Amino acid sequence: MAVVVGDPWQGQGIGQALCLHCLKIAKEIGIKKMWMEILKVNSRMLSRAEKMGFSKASSDEDSVKVLLEL
Repeated sequence: MAVVVGDPWQGQGIGQALCLHCLKIAKEIGIKKMWMEILKVNSRMLSRAEKMGFSKASSDEDSVKVLLEL
């Protein structure tokens, strides 16, 4: 899953709302797992992903892959 929110609209909950909507649809159509790759510098999204139930699956020097079992 990839969600991008333009700079002028960040910090308003739009990204989280889009993520939650995607997760809802994924569950409805029978998807079992969702993962996201988040830049390490994006601490706000890393924190939100954890609050949504994602767990760290792997990382490299620039990004963290997180996984959610649906």
